[in-house]
Amino acid sequence: MNQLKKNSENAMSLSMDLQQKVEIDQKLDYYKSILKAYDELGDAIKQKIECLEEFTDAESVYKRNKLVIEGLENSNSIFEKKKFFEMWLSRSTEYDRKFAIITKECNDTFDELQAEARELAENNLQLKSYMDKYDKEENTDQKTKNEYYLLLKYQVSRIKGKGKFTEATYMNYYS
Repeated sequence: MNQLKKNSENAMSLSMDLQQKVEIDQKLDYYKSILKAYDELGDAIKQKIECLEEFTDAESVYKRNKLVIEGLENSNSIFEKKKFFEMWLSRSTEYDRKFAIITKECNDTFDELQAEARELAENNLQLKSYMDKYDKEENTDQKTKNEYYLLLKYQVSRIKGKGKFTEATYMNYYS
């Protein structure tokens, strides 16, 4: 596989990683809420069981045992949901680390890379259009700045025809 294709795939992969924040946050909120609801349901089931413990008639025993089963199923659901919550929490932590690494690099070398890109954009309409679009945006947040920086970095390496753009650059910090 040639270097240009590898660079393109690595840039696309990194871009996809940066776009996951909304999904990660949504899943974390969902699992936090569902775990809280299941926990409160478990407490309510325990209270209902306690209310029925003094009764020994067949109907009360039946209701109590149904509630015990419901409580066990609830506990199992909590256990399963916690695994998913922990998975999304891990993804969130990984995202935050990767975002911090990219942000640091972006803030440290943004002006230098942008100046180099502006020189190259004089002869490259696609790069010039990307830069013009970014320049017209108002109040860019750090995520947008990072994405723009990575786009510039990829385009500069592509236009120059040398150098590698690898996601591994950002992954090495996790070791």
